[in-house]
Amino acid sequence: SQTGRYDAAIALAERSHALAEAAGVPTSPVAWNSLTQAKLYTGRFEEALLDGDRGLEQSELLGRASQAVTANCIRMVLLDILGQGERSKEAAAAALRGAQQTGHPILVCAAVISRAGTYLTARAEPDFEACDELFTVHDLSLDSGGLNDAWRDVMWGATLLGVGKPGGVGRLARAARGADRSN
Repeated sequence: SQTGRYDAAIALAERSHALAEAAGVPTSPVAWNSLTQAKLYTGRFEEALLDGDRGLEQSELLGRASQAVTANCIRMVLLDILGQGERSKEAAAAALRGAQQTGHPILVCAAVISRAGTYLTARAEPDFEACDELFTVHDLSLDSGGLNDAWRDVMWGATLLGVGKPGGVGRLARAARGADRSN
C-alpha cells in the first residue's frame, strides 16, 4: 500500500485470506496489516480497525512480534482518529514495548513515528509539545535508508517547527530527499 495502489493491496490481502482458509492454515498477519493500512489510507477507518484487531490477534497467536508491533502502530492511529484516545495510548505503549523487546531499532523508530503521527495528524489540533517530548526521549539517529527515515524526518521536522526549535526545515528537506530516492 506504500505505492498508492490501495485497491490492489486490498485485493491481494483478501486473496491471501482466501488461500489460507482454503488450505486450512492461519491467515497471515502481514496480509491483515496490509489490509488495515490500505483501508486507513482510503478513509475506511472502522473497517480498518476491525482488520487491525484481527492482525494483532493473528500476530500474537503465531508469535510474530514484529507484526504485532506493526499492527499496534496502525491501530494507534486509527483509534485516535476514531476518538478512542485511551485505547490509542494502550496500543502505542504496546507497540513501543514490543518494539523494544525485539531490540530492533527500526521497529522502535516505527513505533515512535506512529505515536508522533497521532500527536500531529490524527487530531483536530497538533500537540507539538507532546511530540517533542517523544522525540527527546527516544534516540532515532539510526538511518535505515528507507521510507521509515523519511517519515521520521517529516514528523521530527514538523515537531521542531511547531515548538520553535532549530533544525525543522533541515529535517523536512532531508525527508523530501529520502522519499524521492525511495520512490
